[in-house]
Amino acid sequence: MLARVPDRRMLVVLSSLVVLLGGCRSTVSECNALVDLVNARSTTIAAARQGLVESPREQLEQSADALQQAVDTMDGELAALAPRDETVRGFRDAYRSMLDHVRSSADELSAALREGNAASVARSVRAADGVLAAERELVERVNAYCSP
Repeated sequence: MLARVPDRRMLVVLSSLVVLLGGCRSTVSECNALVDLVNARSTTIAAARQGLVESPREQLEQSADALQQAVDTMDGELAALAPRDETVRGFRDAYRSMLDHVRSSADELSAALREGNAASVARSVRAADGVLAAERELVERVNAYCSP
């Protein structure tokens, strides 16, 4: 026959479980908030970037503004996230840093397209592709951490 665990010890065990489970839920909800935001805004940014590349010269400024607006919107929404989980906060900060690179690469691409400088366009596209590669790596890290 099993000995009865004293009520006090049972309360400590239950309290510990509640704290642990509550912490997991918090991390899961913080991960979900980050993933939802990134998924929703990344598509807009990708479309705006493609629009910039495909724009005729007379629409470059408008296309560059659309990309800038998309980046600023995502950056503002990321800044508003306040995850308590240090790792999720690090992912958020990494995305914000990536957005800075997107801004500068878009500015360089816009200027190169305006000037018609093929070498600068190619360099800007390579820089943008580097940002995309970094994003893929970050997505993998987020998925590895946030997936059950």
